[in-house]
Amino acid sequence: MIYLRVSTASQVEGTSIDSQRDQCRAAATAHRYDVTGEYVDAGVSGAKTARPALDQLLAAVMAGEVDVVIIAKLDRLGRSLLHLLTLIGQLATLGVRVISACDNIDTNTPAGRMMLQLLGVFAEFERERIRERSREGARRRVTDGGFVSSSPPFGYQAVPDQSGRRGTVLDIEPVAAACIRDMLRLLVRDRTPISLAARALNAAGHRSATGIWWTQHTLSRWARGDGPTTAGGLWRWNDIAVPIPAILTAEQVSEWAAWKADTGMRQTNRGEYLLGGRARTPCGGRYHGRTAGTQNPVYACKRRLTAKTGDPQRCDCRSIRVDTLDHAVWSHVSAALTQPNRCTELLAPAADRAGGTQRLEIGGDTLSAGIADAAHLIGALQQAIAAEYQAAREDGYDPATARMMVHTLHADLTQAHDNLSRLSQVRSAITALAADTTDAHHILYHARRHLDHLDVHGKQHVLDALGVTVQVTGYTKCTTCGGTGYQPIPPGTGRHGPPSCPTCRRIRTTPEVTVHITAPQVLRALTEPPSDLSATAG
Repeated sequence: MIYLRVSTASQVEGTSIDSQRDQCRAAATAHRYDVTGEYVDAGVSGAKTARPALDQLLAAVMAGEVDVVIIAKLDRLGRSLLHLLTLIGQLATLGVRVISACDNIDTNTPAGRMMLQLLGVFAEFERERIRERSREGARRRVTDGGFVSSSPPFGYQAVPDQSGRRGTVLDIEPVAAACIRDMLRLLVRDRTPISLAARALNAAGHRSATGIWWTQHTLSRWARGDGPTTAGGLWRWNDIAVPIPAILTAEQVSEWAAWKADTGMRQTNRGEYLLGGRARTPCGGRYHGRTAGTQNPVYACKRRLTAKTGDPQRCDCRSIRVDTLDHAVWSHVSAALTQPNRCTELLAPAADRAGGTQRLEIGGDTLSAGIADAAHLIGALQQAIAAEYQAAREDGYDPATARMMVHTLHADLTQAHDNLSRLSQVRSAITALAADTTDAHHILYHARRHLDHLDVHGKQHVLDALGVTVQVTGYTKCTTCGGTGYQPIPPGTGRHGPPSCPTCRRIRTTPEVTVHITAPQVLRALTEPPSDLSATAG
């Protein structure tokens, strides 16, 4: 079969169709094929999706009536490189050979297949450009207040924008909005259990976003998720916040947030490790907190984790359960806080103490230099990203490629933001803990009075004030389980497997830990309260 196409009426009247026909017939003769038919799209642009003759040709191919398709040039067949590769891929799947007379491409030859593979690379590049343009267009519409997602959030409906500039926008859906207000009454104000609230909503005729009955799971997921914030008039698309009509007032959203805080399950932040980066390993490195999947958090040697298996230089450091090492260290520190006159065994050698008898200052102001440096680094990285991105665009790179070129700088910027946030949080925590003074003596005095109520941050401030250093010198076989990691199955329990050892938690060893205090002068001063408290008491 021969396929011919010209785009304009003048080409139909001229010699273009005849030229293509002659070229295709010559190619058929050269390959010893008989031409059994022609499909001609006369005066049809290649940019059009519907081309009658091409559609008829594809129907004949599907019916098994075509073995070979001959065209004069590749651009006669596809309206774009992406469309061309898609068509050729469909024909190849059906066992149809494609020959381009002027391009010397034959999909049955190695050279032809190589050329198609090269064209495929450019087609993939075109796909990425199309995706990039689509994302940029969606971002512009969202920035202007438009709605671009596939389904609107619960409580809203997508309606055409009256101005016609933003496509579709979000508007309140009255029935779902009434359901949200009933949720507010049942859950937040009446404190009805979620299971009973779901039954009440169903009894009132309310349905979920998918049109089915509310269940405890679906109601909890919506009420504890971002649904109430969206109903408060703020819809988020990726990193863009879009104002939308509000179903709930700001006060009602605050009530909902308080309900979530009061009734939600308390979760521990995986990134909060009391001794992360503080405890030294037997190989001289440092332990870092690590939580893999659903496993219990452990302190692991970073050198061992990053070394390859079989590397002769890989150390023999072992992981330690976080609660095991934290308890071992904090028990020493809490004993020193409650009995400061009996802390001789915790004092570090004189050469390791920071400042001798010099008073240790740990106030929030001592972090100002670090915070200023972090802020300066963020500014410098932002300028570097903007400059390199602009240079890449001026060199002709598309936005996606230009962003890839500054990806490393973006990663550095994210880390710098994290560092700045961490320093600011520590300064705020120290300021709140130390009230109107930054004296380490004052911090430890208050810590001793509230020893049983300190969280991870509070304990870290105490370790900083005392200058606590932790050294794991080795490991010993767990004496509780004999190094097996398990205990014998208790008789009469019906267990099929042995319970974990409560001491080593299946790690089979316990760490040998040395704890030193490098600021003993602050600890010794705890025998009397700080001067400002003494004056107040007097």
